[in-house]
Amino acid sequence: MRKTFLVPLFLLFGTIIIAAMYFVVGNLMIGDVKNLEVKFINVTVSKLELDHAVLDVSVKIKNPVDKDVRVDILRFSLYMNGTYMGDVNLENVTLKPGQEIELTLNYTVTYSSLDVKLLKVIVENRTSAVSWNLVCRFGVNTPIGEIGKSLNLTLESS
Repeated sequence: MRKTFLVPLFLLFGTIIIAAMYFVVGNLMIGDVKNLEVKFINVTVSKLELDHAVLDVSVKIKNPVDKDVRVDILRFSLYMNGTYMGDVNLENVTLKPGQEIELTLNYTVTYSSLDVKLLKVIVENRTSAVSWNLVCRFGVNTPIGEIGKSLNLTLESS
């Protein structure tokens, strides 16, 4: 009787301890990455081809803390009016204390994957007429896997 009570109790406490350690270690490992400030500036069409277009997305990232911040992976997913446009991945970015960098992210969008209304917006370069979402993920590689911070930034139509 006593063993049947102790085994589930041990499993319960073990699970709680492992979850707490994962949370604490994860927050220690991510460090100052969680303090990065990101600003979604604009979206423009930089190139029109017969079967695709290239969208340029401008983003500013600022390190507000007083020490270097190293990010192992930056993932940016772009959406136009809720329609997925693509991903851009950057690796091993270091920002100095107080440094602000402006990135231009290039997204190649094939016309065959777009709705006619969205295609017209791109071909006419009316990017300010639609709503844009940029999902940003800043990741740090750790012994327990990649952990990080996610942001969902919006650029509303004007």
